Amino acid sequence: FTGNLRRIPYKMSVRYLSIGLINIGVFDILAAAFSFSFLLILWVFLEKTKKGIAVRAAAYDTTTAGLMGINVNTISLIVFSISGFASGIAGLFFGLKYAVYPTMGGIAIKAFISSVVGGLGSLPGAVLGGVVLGTLETMVSGYVSSTYRDLFSYSLLVIILFFMPNGLLGKNAKEKS
Repeated sequence: FTGNLRRIPYKMSVRYLSIGLINIGVFDILAAAFSFSFLLILWVFLEKTKKGIAVRAAAYDTTTAGLMGINVNTISLIVFSISGFASGIAGLFFGLKYAVYPTMGGIAIKAFISSVVGGLGSLPGAVLGGVVLGTLETMVSGYVSSTYRDLFSYSLLVIILFFMPNGLLGKNAKEKS
């Protein structure tokens, strides 16, 4: 395939929705709607189903979850399947909007920073962390320089870890019980 940028061919015309002075791409609205739908389904799965509760229990303590009768290998398979599906869809949307290239997986580092900033183990925290990080990077790119965008992202990570080691919405071990 070589190391060149490749566009994913699609037949959808580029259309924009104008709201006042703001132009939003219809494709961006579609990606956001899919993301919110997936997040809602994931939240319902984690909070309301037996397998979702088992995932949360295994995330907290695998040994105890295994002793309580939860098949930890099955839970690991479920978690890796969900994360693989989510990253595949994210890669598809990213590739359709921009391009596909060999190192595009590096964006996963931003997802990790978002999760840590929001609080590991907290789905709303991960969403909040993503919004905070995205806003910070956009503001830095627009008002300072896009060269320093990553510097500010990593600085945010260090500051959050220094002052709030559990993230914005994370819980410490005493609160989890």
